Amino acid sequence: MEQTITIKSSLNSNIDLQKFKKAFDEYKNSHIMLGSLDDALSTNLNLTLEDVACKYNDLYFENGNLVGNVDVLDTPNGNLVQALLDDGFNFDLKPRMTKDIDGNYNIISIDLTRET
Repeated sequence: MEQTITIKSSLNSNIDLQKFKKAFDEYKNSHIMLGSLDDALSTNLNLTLEDVACKYNDLYFENGNLVGNVDVLDTPNGNLVQALLDDGFNFDLKPRMTKDIDGNYNIISIDLTRET
């Protein structure tokens, strides 16, 4: 079932782009490039294998947007993403992160969320 899609998401305007890019580089160098299907009501920040929906082949910035080339995986959440894609839904990339006292970011995950 694996389908590759490209997603382009605008970052929230209150994000410090310089600090985000630094955290983004650290994320790409230290994390497995897997994402889940985000539930906006969930406060769980721990990604389990049951939650995995996609694998990022590439994540990069283009004109201030976060762009991802994503393989939708044959997992329960991946199948849900695929069904939504088949029905014409679009997705955004949603970084989940924390911010320290100095305003630096730590990206915990980058997940798929339904485009609003």
